[in-house]
Amino acid sequence: MQYQNWGPQEITAPVRNELPEVPVERGMVLEDAQSGWVGAVTRVEKSGGMHVVALEDRRGKSRSFKLGFGFL
Repeated sequence: MQYQNWGPQEITAPVRNELPEVPVERGMVLEDAQSGWVGAVTRVEKSGGMHVVALEDRRGKSRSFKLGFGFL
């Protein structure tokens, strides 16, 4: 956070927060923010020009998601 600009400013302007990039590793537990699906990473692959991550939940059910923003 920068503190040198304490003067008048536009308060309605949106604040742009940078999202951290975290490398995905097998076994890492992730949550898809849109669906709420939580699971451990079983594989990451490139399919159709995009990266796809497969998550396996605690019951052993697996789903694939487009890798990008939206994981917690």
